[in-house]
Amino acid sequence: FLYRFDVDGGLNYFKRFFKAEDSLGAEHFADCCYLFNIHLQPRPAIDSKDFENVKKFVSIVTEFAINGNPNCEEIGDNDWLPVQDEWPLKCLNIGTEECSFIALPETERLNVWNSVYEKVAADLY
Repeated sequence: FLYRFDVDGGLNYFKRFFKAEDSLGAEHFADCCYLFNIHLQPRPAIDSKDFENVKKFVSIVTEFAINGNPNCEEIGDNDWLPVQDEWPLKCLNIGTEECSFIALPETERLNVWNSVYEKVAADLY
């Protein structure tokens, strides 16, 4: 299963740390700020969008940990499928407002790295 964390909210601690609050989108590690309590940031208010996104992401991860399948009420009507060996890769885009099953927008960037491994004839894993 592949997900793309696309929540651009107040818990994206590293945006504040690196003074990049004006940059758009979620940064690397932002998902961890919604899964774990980062002691350097305040907890979101219970009636906030950030709190809703914490609940959504924790529910998805918990469902996967318990059942080995992340499909749950919080992802809506999407049928999140395991990663297939086909391009472009499909992922669950976890957004601020909703989740959607989409083609991974960063596929072209991944293809660059795949081509490097092909040129040196090295296994990716």
